[in-house]
Amino acid sequence: MHVLEFWIGQWTVFQNGQEAGRNVIEAILDGCAITKHCSGSGGQRGTTMLDRTMLTREPGGCVRQLTEVADDGGRTWIATFDG
Repeated sequence: MHVLEFWIGQWTVFQNGQEAGRNVIEAILDGCAITKHCSGSGGQRGTTMLDRTMLTREPGGCVRQLTEVADDGGRTWIATFDG
């Protein structure tokens, strides 16, 4: 998990230059896992540990987040957020 420690905290999420919501990222299980609490600008809420999230550092201190989910046990992944 230590490679993701930079991600822990509270983040404003942007998609296509517009604020899309907020994420609270927390270390859990004595630092062995990370959980993500999401709230969308449209009122959506969720908590996850079981998605596939790829983070890419971008210029200016930004982080690109690509989140994918699978409804079939991990055979097919569908992007649910890219911003």
